[in-house]
Amino acid sequence: MYDLIIIGAGPAGITAAVYAARKNKGLTYCATCDGPLFKGKDVAIIGGGNSTLDAALQLMNIARKV
Repeated sequence: MYDLIIIGAGPAGITAAVYAARKNKGLTYCATCDGPLFKGKDVAIIGGGNSTLDAALQLMNIARKV
């Protein structure tokens, strides 16, 4: 299972079921702030546009797999 990083203002990009299942279990919205929490882990980034790409680039040196 992947830890999730959601890029955007809130959980609008995911379903309510995913949000409910992952709330307080590795779901975060800020790769810059929370990136160190994912050191050595597999992460999935959900979002769109430049912000998502920027988050992926930031996490490439922290996470095991993006």
